[in-house]
Amino acid sequence: MPVPSSAPGGHAPPAGGQRFEVVFASFFRQGHSLTFPCSQSGEVDIDRLPPAARRNYADVCARVGKDYALPLVRPAVRFTH
Repeated sequence: MPVPSSAPGGHAPPAGGQRFEVVFASFFRQGHSLTFPCSQSGEVDIDRLPPAARRNYADVCARVGKDYALPLVRPAVRFTH
């Protein structure tokens, strides 16, 4: 599923080893979103997701426009401790 990019100009940054994620923001819970790894163009490899994530992805896709906003692609956020 191609999705809009959150990068300036509507284009994702060059892929040079960069990882991306597709983000579905909740309409009803501020700050809540579902995020999945994806390609630069927003395609999620469902076969690589764990079973629970597959179910969540299918559910959120079905709820876009009802409970979740259209997804955005962004560079993956990495947390460090």
